[in-house]
Amino acid sequence: MDMVMRRNREVEFDRFSSAVVELLKGWYVRQHQRRRLGQLDERMLRDIGISHEEALTEAKKPFWKR
Repeated sequence: MDMVMRRNREVEFDRFSSAVVELLKGWYVRQHQRRRLGQLDERMLRDIGISHEEALTEAKKPFWKR
């Protein structure tokens, strides 16, 4: 295999793997935030301006949905 083609594949793989890692990090952070949101009490929810129902709706979303 030509060295240029090999290097191009390596660069493409690096980009792809970086994108996958960033996606997984985002999913982890989103799930963590939603879990914490579902644990907030009424006073804390009032402080951030959302209702208990809104918090539960958001907390129940799957990690991959925005």
